[in-house]
Amino acid sequence: MVSQIRKNKENTVSKILEDLKNSSAVFLLDLKGMNVKESVELRDRIRETSSKLRIVKNTLLGIALDQINKKSLVEDLLFGPTAVLFVQGDISAAAKVLKASLKEFEKGTIKGGFIENKTLSAIEIEALADIPPKEVLLSKVLYLLQSPLSRFAGVLGAVPRDFIYAMQALKDKKEAS
Repeated sequence: MVSQIRKNKENTVSKILEDLKNSSAVFLLDLKGMNVKESVELRDRIRETSSKLRIVKNTLLGIALDQINKKSLVEDLLFGPTAVLFVQGDISAAAKVLKASLKEFEKGTIKGGFIENKTLSAIEIEALADIPPKEVLLSKVLYLLQSPLSRFAGVLGAVPRDFIYAMQALKDKKEAS
């Protein structure tokens, strides 16, 4: 019986480790007060961002984090009930869904998290939600790159046009005198 419990815990730690290794960011949450329907809805929304939401025991999460030398990043957050958002897709999209869902349900809080070796506060995670989607950022960069080129092309086009206007004015002046 004891060895079965130990084996289950080891399996859970290995699953957490796998999720940690496949994640670009990890957010820790307290979903206290959220009912089953709301937590299932949150999981479904999170899944759409190619991420995973799991409720884990702090001790098992701590063991997994310790094995990859990241426990010190969130050690002070491993208290009370903890849900872990393993972000495996767009970090901003996951943060956006998380922030909107917690606001809609009016339950649960963001404890903090980390990206690579950088600890994130709850405020920083919420700020990630305010970053525009990848497509919008790419279109802005493209506009910024295109804008000087189009202005340069306009200047180049103006040189012959202005030359023609000057020649026409000179011709008109000669004809008038």
